[in-house]
Amino acid sequence: MNTHDLLSFLGGCSAGRNGIDEICRRTGMGRTVVGELVEELSASGLVSAGEGHFVMGQGGKVGLARLLVNGGASLSEVCRRLDWRDFEELARFALEECGYLCRSNVRLRRPTRQIDVVGWQGDFAVAFDCKHWNCASPSRLREAALKQRSRCVQMMEQHAQPGREVLPALLLLHPAPSESAEGIPLVHSDGVFDFLRQIRGQKHRFAAVSNGPQFL
Repeated sequence: MNTHDLLSFLGGCSAGRNGIDEICRRTGMGRTVVGELVEELSASGLVSAGEGHFVMGQGGKVGLARLLVNGGASLSEVCRRLDWRDFEELARFALEECGYLCRSNVRLRRPTRQIDVVGWQGDFAVAFDCKHWNCASPSRLREAALKQRSRCVQMMEQHAQPGREVLPALLLLHPAPSESAEGIPLVHSDGVFDFLRQIRGQKHRFAAVSNGPQFL
């Protein structure tokens, strides 16, 4: 399957029923090309093909995104064609590919808050706040970083386990002007795999929170 065509297809389709002609209009691809893609993706179990249409099930876009990333496509190029919910699923995918055990949508109480994705590797965790922003000023990134650190501190207080630590981080669609804000890493989507593989040896450079929780 052609990567360029798959990226266009990913950006043009949605969960549920999609008409072939509709996809052609959205993407500018010919009917033959779209039909061949649907046939191949149907064989892979990512869509269900029908007469003049296909159905993309729950998680189908993320499955296609994973296929593209595993095939060498730029993660940022893939993420631009996803919405913020699917972006969070790609964050979980990256953590799991790098050996982390994950939990999504970790809910906190008093006050009610949520952390998008937490990944554990032994006694160390990375907690991602996923920002599917087209652009962000330094002040906006700083505000988001402080909020993520506060959520992680709250998570520690409610689920304390001595000897554990968690690193708050922002996962961004586009590169940030600096590598961190208020000691919180600003991770561009294209660099997330390298970040996750290297962070345990570099965590001293950032503001990790100690006495981490145990969710998994």
